[in-house]
Amino acid sequence: MLSKYKIPAHIFVIFEKIQIQIWTSESNQPNHFFMHVPQKWLYPLNLVFKRDLTLWNSTLLDSSAVDCSTYKSNSDGGLNYFFKKNNLVIFYLYYFYFLKIKINLSVFYNFYKKSPIMSIDKIYKNAGWIERETSEMFGVNYKHKKDVRKLLTDYTNFENPLLKSYPTEGFFDVFYNFFDDQVVLSNNSVVEL
Repeated sequence: MLSKYKIPAHIFVIFEKIQIQIWTSESNQPNHFFMHVPQKWLYPLNLVFKRDLTLWNSTLLDSSAVDCSTYKSNSDGGLNYFFKKNNLVIFYLYYFYFLKIKINLSVFYNFYKKSPIMSIDKIYKNAGWIERETSEMFGVNYKHKKDVRKLLTDYTNFENPLLKSYPTEGFFDVFYNFFDDQVVLSNNSVVEL
C-alpha cells in the first residue's frame, strides 16, 4: 500500500482545500509526513487534528523554529529567496497513535509584518510551555496566549538568543575579583582575530 494512503481520505480533502504541500520520504521513515501550511490555517488544522475521529488520539511532541534570515538567494530566485523573505520557519511535530504516523507541520513567520500566530495551547496543553520557549528564544509573537512569562532568560532581556542577529560578544566582561571579594564589571575590549 502506498504511504500517502495511510492518512484517511477525508483528511486529504481538507488538505486539498487548504492547499497544503505534503512531502514524505521512503528512505527515512515511510510514516513521517512533512507539511507546509499557511499561517492562518494553523489553528483550524490543529482543531481538526484534535477533534477528528481518526486523529483524535494525537500528541504534540515538539515545536521549535529555524532562523532563515541569512540564507543567500540563488540566481533563479527560487526556494532560497522564499526563505529569505520569511525569516523564521516554525514547525510543530505531532504523533497520531491510531494511525501510527508522524506529521511535521511548518509555518513561515515574518518579523517585519508582525502578524501574530494563533496559540494552540487551548488545544494541546503542553503547547503552553513549548510556545513560551519558542517565543522567548526566537521572538515569535503568539496571539491569545495564556501565559507569556519567560522560562530561560531574565525578564529584563528583550533579545532573542537563538536568532542569527544575536550578538556573540557582549559589551562588558563580568568576573569575580578574589582580592577585593566582589564581582567586577569592566568594558569589553574588541579583539580581532
